[in-house]
Parts: sequence; structure tokens; C-alpha cells
Amino acid sequence: MITFNGEIEKRGVLEIATLMAVAARTAPKSKGIDNIATALVTDEDINVIRNQMKKYGEEKDIPFFVRDYKCTENIYAILLIGVRKNPLGLPDCGYCGFKDCKECKEKGGNCFFNITDLGIAVSSAVNAASNLKTDSRIMYSIGRAARDLNILPAEYNIVLGIPLSATSKNPFFDRT
Repeated sequence: MITFNGEIEKRGVLEIATLMAVAARTAPKSKGIDNIATALVTDEDINVIRNQMKKYGEEKDIPFFVRDYKCTENIYAILLIGVRKNPLGLPDCGYCGFKDCKECKEKGGNCFFNITDLGIAVSSAVNAASNLKTDSRIMYSIGRAARDLNILPAEYNIVLGIPLSATSKNPFFDRT
């Protein structure tokens, strides 16, 4: 069997996406509590997310959703990383904007430490992609579309998406 351009890169990107998920999983977590979820999106499911990005951008008149839809046209995978709403029960914290973790949970707030853990997990994942010379970019628009489509369980209320490509020029930068 002989494998040519395109297929070689696709195989590599899918392996790298798996390593990125490992990096996200093993990233440090507050109090050692893992509230992170990952999902790998490939093939026709990529276009389901992309179409939702375009739809949302047009309905809400948010141009960067449509721009992101366009720059993710020829990608091999999307890594989704989400965080669960789960206040950690820290005494006298208040970083979430509420009095304490009990009030944060009762009023539907987001725990500052969970969001920080999401940032560390996503950063670890894109660092892995960078080290392996893979085109990537953290995108709120992809995460929002994935959340609207309920790809991750609803308890993961904040989701970010990382599109992955292997091209001569990263398609996710120098956007208009």
C-alpha cells in the first residue's frame, strides 16, 4: 500500500489530536478534581459543527462566527474541551463573584477554578499541537456551536474547540 499527500497528513493529525486530548487530561487540576471533558470530531461531523457556526453567526449577526466557518473548511479534526459546572467548595473564596461556593452553585455561577482548569487543559493541548508542528487555534465559536448541538453533556457548560490542519500555511491566522 502506498499513501500519498493528504492522507498521510490526515492520519498524523488524528494521532496528534489524540495526544492533545491526553495533554488536556493530564494537565494540572485544582484540588486534583477533574472536571474536564474531551471529544474528538472528525469526518462529516466537522461540517455539522461548521454549519452551526455559520447559522449562529448569521442569526445573531456575529461576523466572526461566519469568518471562523470559512477558515475551517479544510480541516481534519476538531478537539473539543469542556468544563463542568462544579464549585470546588473552597472556604471564603468568592473569585466567581458570589459569596461562596454554595451561593455560586445555587445561582448558577461558574467556578473560577474550573474555568482556570479549562484554560490550562486547552493550553496544554495546543502546546502539544505546536510541539508536533500542527496547525491549530483555540476557538470560542466552535465551542459555542458544539455546545448548542449538545455534543458534550449539558453539565459541561463552557466548551472550546480546537480545529486541526496540516497545511503549508496555518489557515486559522491572518483572517480577514
